Amino acid sequence: MSLLEGIKVVDFTTYIAGSCCTRMLADWKADVIKIEPLKGEAFRMWGRLLGTPIEKDENPCFEIGNANKKGIAIDAKSPEGQDILHKLLADADIFVTNYREKALESMGLSYEKLSERYPRLIYGFLNGYGTKGPLAQNPGFDVIAFWGRGGFLGFFGEPDAPPVQPHPAGGDMISGTFLVGGILAALFGREKTGKGEKVETALYHSALWAAGMHNTASNYWENPKISRYSTKTPLINSFKTRDGKWFNLAIMEHERYWPKICKCIGRMDLAEKAEYALFKNATSNTQEIIKILDESFAQKTMSEWEAILCAEDIAADMIFTGHDIIKDEQALANDFVRPITFANGHTAVLPTSPCTFEGEGRLEWKPAPSVGRDTREVLQSIGYSDGEIQSFIDRNLIIAQTGEKR
Repeated sequence: MSLLEGIKVVDFTTYIAGSCCTRMLADWKADVIKIEPLKGEAFRMWGRLLGTPIEKDENPCFEIGNANKKGIAIDAKSPEGQDILHKLLADADIFVTNYREKALESMGLSYEKLSERYPRLIYGFLNGYGTKGPLAQNPGFDVIAFWGRGGFLGFFGEPDAPPVQPHPAGGDMISGTFLVGGILAALFGREKTGKGEKVETALYHSALWAAGMHNTASNYWENPKISRYSTKTPLINSFKTRDGKWFNLAIMEHERYWPKICKCIGRMDLAEKAEYALFKNATSNTQEIIKILDESFAQKTMSEWEAILCAEDIAADMIFTGHDIIKDEQALANDFVRPITFANGHTAVLPTSPCTFEGEGRLEWKPAPSVGRDTREVLQSIGYSDGEIQSFIDRNLIIAQTGEKR
């Protein structure tokens, strides 16, 4: 039996963080049923913010969050839609949502209501700022709650420059992944207690964990934006090569690796120089050391430096763009990214969820559902007759596509 096979998940999410959480559960063979409004959820249109297609037969951003799921479209506020929801929840193991609490309460989908009715249900909830405090009911997208309030934009970029513009969704996907871990812990706990649990995370909380090292340092010193020349260690930095490419150097043990760096750049005369070789001194000479390294690394190409640094077992790697990543041999060899062919025949390289299992082999990728693709099948599975389903269609209570296969 594969991983989460036999686990039923009711996915009542919108946008990205919640969808990515349930996408991972679907990858691991849970039966995930995504519930959308009749016009489809807002995430279907999100790709236009990045200039990607948002068509029915090619929607790569929506695909990332919703592959391997079944999809139904219902009017969840109607009595009939409520009845469908509760029939799905009656034997569900997990309910995941990132709608705001007031909206959930108005539909009778609060944790308190559902846990009373379904005591074994695991309730996964994600929002912007947490469920307490003055911002609890505020809208929370990752650009504001994760990147902004979480501190990242306070230390990214050069001093005195405007904040950098983050690509959206990174904080969402990190937060959704955290929620997966909590849900699985609760599922394991239920095996011992027989009781469900509410599992919460927030974009803001996720950011404070992800940026924890930097923010913790604020207890001890004022740490605004750090330039290349004001960092506390010159050997964790970025450098430009002769062919205009940049790479990151990441050396944690200064005294151990300083002689190796000197060997790489052909400056063994600096290897024993105390003001450079000892970390306690190097932090006072950061600008001088970085200028020496800048001049040295500008003398050779990226591929030349890769060979030289690798030979000395020094942690360094090129700073990639998205164009580099979608053709990267390392990412493709490990199935970290995968070419996906859409219904219209176009192909794009998309990320896979970041966890693999030795016994499972290569995880499946079934296309994300179009609006209402699986409504008929799902409703039949919970006892609705063809006549009832047709009545729902005629009264515009559901969308049920025909002729589409998974």
